[in-house]
Amino acid sequence: MKKILILFAVTILLSAVCMHTLFAFASGALTISVAEAECKAGESVSLEVSISENPGFMYMRATLEYDKELLNLDSITNGTVCTDFQQGTSLIWDADNDITGEGVLVQLNFTVDAETQPGRYDVEFTVRECYNYNEDDVQFTVTNGAVTVITEPVVTPTPTATPTPTPTIEPTPTIEPTPTTEPTPTTEPTPTTEPTPTTEPTPTTEPTPTQEPEFPIGDLNSDGKINTVDAVFVLKAAAGMMELDEAQTKAGDCNHDGKVNTSDAVLILKYAAGMITEL
Repeated sequence: MKKILILFAVTILLSAVCMHTLFAFASGALTISVAEAECKAGESVSLEVSISENPGFMYMRATLEYDKELLNLDSITNGTVCTDFQQGTSLIWDADNDITGEGVLVQLNFTVDAETQPGRYDVEFTVRECYNYNEDDVQFTVTNGAVTVITEPVVTPTPTATPTPTPTIEPTPTIEPTPTTEPTPTTEPTPTTEPTPTTEPTPTTEPTPTQEPEFPIGDLNSDGKINTVDAVFVLKAAAGMMELDEAQTKAGDCNHDGKVNTSDAVLILKYAAGMITEL
């Protein structure tokens, strides 16, 4: 009976901490920015779409709007934030867990039509759907970019100045002086050569052993953050749904009892919610 009461209390605590943490994460808005670039008509140009202040999303679907008569989209290169990328009529990122990274989401590679007039041509990134692991909608803000077509500068040739010929001055002949006879120098005795000292062999430096990387306590996915994603790793490992390597096992043992279980998940969730300040 006592074990059942303890299990019930842990379940309630996990639910409360998760709700508090998820509310705190949901309050942030994902920031999406499309770069701007300049080029001449007929040239190629690339725009990066970057994200920052990422509260975490698992699924995103977006579309692009631009002048298709003047800008030809040659290719789309996926960035470093998420590898699960699909390209069709929409751009789709679909991962197994929340993506919390920041940086370049995707790179858009255009070729500007040769007949394009100078001016600014907008490139808009429109998010159609975006939600996290719990299927809650993720709030976001988008700053769209543009391709600015510039004119070729007109270069006026500089006239070449005709050089004025310089009159040649005849050199004055030099009178050679009569050479003075130098006295014969006295021959110095040849110094005795000292024997060359024997060079001692340089000792061989032993290679420094490579140390295995270690994760900070609580950061099982080594992303520099301690949050619900790390708690999910601990709960899955405790339930036998996944295996942790040695570094992850050390990072997951938050109460230092030599085990990775729900007690460690509770500590991680409390830390992520600000209920404790260290692990």
